[in-house]
Parts: sequence; C-alpha cells; structure tokens
Amino acid sequence: MATLRARTTRAFVADYFLSHLGYFAIMPLLAVWLPDSYGPVYSACALAAFGVSVRASVLLLGSVLSRVPYAWSMTVGLLLAGCSFLLLSMDVPAVVVVVALMLAGAGINCNGSAVRLYVADTVPDADAKLAVFSAINVAVNVAAGVGPVVGNIVFGHGQSVIFLGAGCCYLLAAAVPVLVLGTHARPTPSQTRPSFVRDVLGSFRSRAVLAVAAAVFAGYILYGQLFSSIAVAVHDAYDNPLLRGAVYAINAIAVIVLQPVATAVSSRARARGISHGYQLLASPLVFVLAVLLIAVQPFIAIVVFSFAEALFIPMVDATMLSMPFPTSMSAVQGRQLVVALGEGTGMALGVAVLPVWIAAGCVALLLVAALVGRRSLAVQAPA
Repeated sequence: MATLRARTTRAFVADYFLSHLGYFAIMPLLAVWLPDSYGPVYSACALAAFGVSVRASVLLLGSVLSRVPYAWSMTVGLLLAGCSFLLLSMDVPAVVVVVALMLAGAGINCNGSAVRLYVADTVPDADAKLAVFSAINVAVNVAAGVGPVVGNIVFGHGQSVIFLGAGCCYLLAAAVPVLVLGTHARPTPSQTRPSFVRDVLGSFRSRAVLAVAAAVFAGYILYGQLFSSIAVAVHDAYDNPLLRGAVYAINAIAVIVLQPVATAVSSRARARGISHGYQLLASPLVFVLAVLLIAVQPFIAIVVFSFAEALFIPMVDATMLSMPFPTSMSAVQGRQLVVALGEGTGMALGVAVLPVWIAAGCVALLLVAALVGRRSLAVQAPA
C-alpha cells in the first residue's frame, strides 16, 4: 500500500508540475495580453470565464467524473486544457478566446477534481492525505517559481510562443495519469442519485462541516486579497519583467522551503491531539499576520504569506475531503464551492476595502467558526 501510494503521489507531482508550469507561465501575462489584443470588454469576459471555469466546473461535471475512471478524467481534462491553449497560440477571434479559456479552465478543474476524488477514495486517513497534498503543493510551487520567469522571457517573442509552450506542457502532463494509474480504477458507484442540494449543500448542516467551511472561506478571502495586494505592489514597484517574475519566484521558493516546516508543525500538533479541523481554523491567522506586515515590510510579508500558504492549502484538501459528506464527489464539490466563493470574495474586497478590515472580519468569522465547531470537530474531525 505504501509503495502504491508513493507511486501515485509521484504521478500527481509530475501531473501538477508539468501542467502548472504552463499555467504559471501564462497567468501573469493574460491580464496584459488580453486588453492589448482584444480590448477591455472581451478581456473581462475571458478572464471571468476562465476564473469561474477553473474553480467551479466540477459543480456541473461532478456526475460525469463520478462515473469515469480517475485516470481518464485527469487525462481528458489535461488534453482539453492543452488543446485550448494551443488554439490560443493562433490568431483567433475574440469570441474564440473566451470559449478557449473557458474550456481550458474546465479541463484544469477536471484534472484537479479527479486527483482529489482519487485521494478521497483511496487514501484512508487525513494524515496520509495531507502528505499527498503537501507533495503536490511543493510541485505546484516549483512550477510557480519557474513558470513566470520563463513566461516573461518567452512572451517577448510573441504570445503564440508562450501559448504553444503552455499547451505542450499540458499535453505532456496528460500522458502521466494513464501511464501510471492505469484506466481500471474508477469511483465507487453511488447507491443514490447524486443531488447537489442534498449531498453538498445539505452537508453544511453538520457543525463540523460548517465550521471547517467557514475556516476555508475566511482563509481564501485572505489568500485572494493578499495575492491581489502583492501583485499590485510588484507591478507598481518594478518595471522590469524579469524582476517581477523574480518576486513571484521568491514566493514560490519560500513555499518549497517552508513546506516541510509546515508539515512538521502540523504533525507535532497532531501528536499533541490537535485535530486537522482545529489546525485549519487556526492557520488563516498566519495570513492575517502577513496582511499586517505587508505595509511595514513587504519582503517579510511575502515569506509569512508563503508559510501560511504551505500550512493552509494542503490542510484544506486533507480536511475537507475527510469531512462527513455523503460521497467523495460531494466532498470535492463542497471544497470547490467554498474555495471559489472565498477566493472570489477576497479578490473583490481587495480592491474596495482596506486590508486591515478584511483581516478583522476574517478573524471574527474564525472565532464564530471555532464556537460552532468546538465539540463537533473534536468528535468528527479526522484523526
């Protein structure tokens, strides 16, 4: 079992590294390239379509993913994203750009959701889940460190080259799940007809699920707001694209370095009897510290933000996928729903509300969540 888990973890690491290498190469450039090429209206539509699709497609595709072998879901998603980015390397009309980005987002979300579904179904306990998602988080941040630098360099040769490269990264990643996982393993069929309202929304009646969801929501508000703040600060401070890419790389490198530290902190807390649920409630407070530091010392704020990311992001997956949802797919959908709402809210508030007030509101929400889940988390949170 341990050997199988190590092999699948390596597969997911390769999948996420290759795909996110392409993702992070183009993401910092979309907001620059789209308005210059297609104007503000189509740019807004394209970015909105991509943002919603990359986060929330599983809410519509859940019933399909529940019936298809895990590897095929991952591979088809990666192929869809890769082909969409290859299409963007051509000179296409604005409407096609919007559709291509929407399909790319759906493919990315399909791959990620299938990975989470596989882990939820096959990895038995939350500690093991956390180890898998921590490894994935390192792979993502290695890609995040390399991707923006490569993207900014290649972008000087034209957008067709960067989209061609991103598409090829996704096509390479598409081969990994089928080759490593095979095509036989598939989700266990549900005994009842899936219902988003009953299985996902209905699960939030549980105090444990509600408390954890509130912590995830608050954490992603802070994450989204901070990411926007750092992006604005970097854009205002540096004109050189290489320097901008280097600052993003610092965040990624810090996560890579700090991920083992974050994992060790979590393991030590577990050894002292602190459940993942309670850890998830506390971890967004590190984001709050980063919010307070960003106006004083931005570099230290980036390091603190990176530690918060290393602690919080894998914990979200490990904890949400271990909550008492009726099915693994409903757990994945619940996770995506809360993350999309939290990150979207954070990005929206980040341009309208002072960061300190956002942080204060999130702390208040975390306190309420702790009160709601003070008993149920101790009983139901994963051991």
